[in-house]
Amino acid sequence: MTVSISVSISGDYAIVGAPYDDDNNDTSGSAYIFKRDGTIWSQQAKIIASDGTAWDYFGNSVSISGDYAIVGAFGGDEHDPSGSAYVFKRDGTIWSQQAKIAPSDGAAGDLFGISVSISDDYVIAGAIHDCDISDYSGSAYIWRRDETTWSQQAKITPSDGAAY
Repeated sequence: MTVSISVSISGDYAIVGAPYDDDNNDTSGSAYIFKRDGTIWSQQAKIIASDGTAWDYFGNSVSISGDYAIVGAFGGDEHDPSGSAYVFKRDGTIWSQQAKIAPSDGAAGDLFGISVSISDDYVIAGAIHDCDISDYSGSAYIWRRDETTWSQQAKITPSDGAAY
C-alpha cells in the first residue's frame, strides 16, 4: 500500500490519501484522518467509499476543511472510468460519507476527481481528460452544500481551450 499520494491539513486535522489500498479490491483506495492533540498526531479514522471497487484509486486526491473532507476517486469501473468524489462529515470522532458527487455531463475517461479541494460550503473537483473544448483540455466542477445536500453549481473550463 502506498500512503501520502495526497495530503491536506486544516486546524487540528490532517487527511492522507492511500489510493493503492485494497480493502475493496485492487487499488480501491482509502484515506486516513489524523487529529492533533498537543504535539501528538493520532489516527482518528480510515475512510473508504461506500461503493468502492477495484481500480477506483479512492484517495488519489484529498482535502479537508473544518468538519468536512473530500476524497477523489478518478478511476472507477474499468469499463467506465469517469471518476467521482466523496464528501465526508465529522460528528465527534466519527467520519461518515455524506455524498458521492459526479458531474452531470461526465464521460468515460474524464478522470473526474483527479484533484479536489474543499472550503466552507464549496467543493471543486477536476476532470483532467474532459474534452468539451479540445482534446484533454480539462475542466473543473464546483458544488455547494445546503444543509446535507451538495448541488453542482458550475463547470469551469480554460478560456483558450489548450490541452494540458
